[in-house]
Amino acid sequence: MKRFLLLAIGAVVVMGAIGGGAGILLSRMKPGSAITTPTETMTPEPSETSFPTFTATATSTETATPTVTFTASATPSPTQTLSTLVLQITAVNPDVTLDVRSSPQPTRSATPLPTIAVPSPAATLGYQPTGDAAPVVGWLRYGVDHPAIQKTGKWELFTSTYRSANRRYLFSDTDFAKLTLRFLGAAARVRYARLSSYGVFEVRIDGQTVTTVDAYLPKSAKNGDFVTTEVFGLPHGWHTLEIVRLDRRNPDSTGGFVAIDGIDVYQNGAEPTAIPTGTPLVPTFTASPAPVQKIQVLVAPPTVQPTITPAPMQITSVSLTVAYDLNGNKAAEPGEGVRDLPVQLVRADTNQVVATGLTDFQGYLRLEAAGTAPLRLVVPYFNRFWDIAPRSTGTRITLILPPANRPALIP
Repeated sequence: MKRFLLLAIGAVVVMGAIGGGAGILLSRMKPGSAITTPTETMTPEPSETSFPTFTATATSTETATPTVTFTASATPSPTQTLSTLVLQITAVNPDVTLDVRSSPQPTRSATPLPTIAVPSPAATLGYQPTGDAAPVVGWLRYGVDHPAIQKTGKWELFTSTYRSANRRYLFSDTDFAKLTLRFLGAAARVRYARLSSYGVFEVRIDGQTVTTVDAYLPKSAKNGDFVTTEVFGLPHGWHTLEIVRLDRRNPDSTGGFVAIDGIDVYQNGAEPTAIPTGTPLVPTFTASPAPVQKIQVLVAPPTVQPTITPAPMQITSVSLTVAYDLNGNKAAEPGEGVRDLPVQLVRADTNQVVATGLTDFQGYLRLEAAGTAPLRLVVPYFNRFWDIAPRSTGTRITLILPPANRPALIP
């Protein structure tokens, strides 16, 4: 295959054949005239035309590669803005939990004190004596009129019953009325009455509720019943028992009365002085010797006071007779006295009880008090009182009551 080289300089055209030993032809042509050799014009194949196309494409590729310019355009992106945003999102992310390491603190759990084996109470119990009698071993009953039982709210004493343990019991229809007993013992239980008009009360020992009692009894048992709670075993020592009337009742109950017959306590001798086995011991620390910085007198011998001769004792006495007027003659007669009725003699200015007692089988009681303060004779059961002049003696008061049948009381 022959190759031709065309070289045009001005109006001179030089044609020559390269290779093959061809000669050289020179001719002068006018400007703008074309070569008239058709065979030589048609000889180049279309593949030779691709060279300019390849060259142009290579030039375009070199020109359209602004690699450095593109890299420079990314320079204004603030890297610090991205870092700040990451930190801000992490700070407000609710799923992030900071691991704050601290020294673990020991967990202390209270070790319950041991209880002793308590025998079952007998069918009939003796009563806890008043005063400073030495504690015994065994079951004893605190009657509802025992001075150790404190009353909060309105409680009334009912004495016309023969099935109660001591022929009397306390009853209340006041919301959250409470009886409190501080006793020394190792177990306790509560004796109470049940009736169709009775409600619900709660028993607490040392501030913890140990039982909730529904005292309702169906109407088929017309005369009611006296029962006891279960026995609550305790560590031997001092305890506080509370009986609280709740503002609740059985849906079938016709009232909300609560009646308490007594509190049974198992005594186990004197108050313990040694620490029982199993009680966690409190460690003691011995301080290192150090110089005294300050000495302050906290307790000093009392100043000797001059002896004062006391004035003669002033005594005030008053007597009371309470009777049911069974025959309607408005007089207290034999057989009409109200026995075992609590009576108090209190100071009229401070309401402090200075003397107390119970009426005898004739409904009679005499009380005395020393001092010059004004006094008042009070019968809490009937909500009656009389002012007594100080230093008076021989004052007599008679309270006549009409016969009445009190509702919701057990005979």
